[in-house]
Amino acid sequence: MRRGRGVLVCAVIGFPAGNMATESKRFETELACRDGANEIDMVINSGKALSGDWEYVERDIKAVCDEAHRHGAKVKVIFENDHLAQGGAGLGADEFKIKLCQICERAGADWVKTSTGYGFIKQKDGSYNYKGATEHDLALMRRSCSAHVQGKAAGGVRDLDDGLSSGPVVYG
Repeated sequence: MRRGRGVLVCAVIGFPAGNMATESKRFETELACRDGANEIDMVINSGKALSGDWEYVERDIKAVCDEAHRHGAKVKVIFENDHLAQGGAGLGADEFKIKLCQICERAGADWVKTSTGYGFIKQKDGSYNYKGATEHDLALMRRSCSAHVQGKAAGGVRDLDDGLSSGPVVYG
């Protein structure tokens, strides 16, 4: 990275599905920060979340946040909301996302983010696609976090009008 250009570097951790070991995510974060990353985008371990292993999910997010913050970097935690449309762990979709927001805030996340943009789901017509950010999810995630945690729309936002359609809930 060339210093002094005003361009921030963001590295991705746990892509695309977030299913690697927490220590791998933490080490990947350390390396990215040492190499100049100012922001870290991490994907939650969806399998652990969907099974209701909330302690694991929180420890996983906290490990990445703690490491990134040690280096002065900020963290966006990606939910991949298209995978959560049916909810999980005995919770409906909205309750599930609210719980994830609460966990992210406790773990030290700087943002909660709707998707990677690569969370393709088989559609009724047999094709694979994703919705990405929806106005409903953005509003829900914004309401579920304090002002200390911002929201990030990703996937499905194709232009300024899409981003602005949700009003003040789109941050970052």
